[in-house]
Amino acid sequence: MTVEDHPRVFNGEIALRRFRITVEVVNEPIDVLRDRLRALWRESEPNIHTRQIFRKAANELGIDLKDRDQGADHRSRDPSVADVVAKSTKRPRHDR
Repeated sequence: MTVEDHPRVFNGEIALRRFRITVEVVNEPIDVLRDRLRALWRESEPNIHTRQIFRKAANELGIDLKDRDQGADHRSRDPSVADVVAKSTKRPRHDR
């Protein structure tokens, strides 16, 4: 449980009232968690900095994530700027 006890000013807003916030874990079947992690793996942009975090979560859930699948859904819907630039700057090859 978190209680905000001190008044504060942030982004032009003044907070004087106190709030109590309670967070409760929602227990879900392990298959739901596995599917959610796999979907997040496929949607996330490949990033060496997050790979270890994904591996740890996968290990805790007893699954294996394939490197080739990371970002597969991300790449298919939103090409990176580098991909767009590479395609636009590609020159036709002329055989001599």
